[in-house]
Amino acid sequence: MQIKEFSQTDNKDFWIGKIAQADWSAGKYLAQILRDGSFYELCGSKTKVFLLTEGNELLSFCSYAEKG
Repeated sequence: MQIKEFSQTDNKDFWIGKIAQADWSAGKYLAQILRDGSFYELCGSKTKVFLLTEGNELLSFCSYAEKG
């Protein structure tokens, strides 16, 4: 297993597609705002999205935002 920070990945479209497959509606929303480029505007420039992966499988994901 590996933890990746979304903004540091080379294949962002691939991981957005994996996030969009989540059965959790907030995951689908996260994928949408990552795809349209509004994520950092809405959540803050220091916000991070972490991906727990195994190879090309997305096991889990979360976002971390500093209280501002």
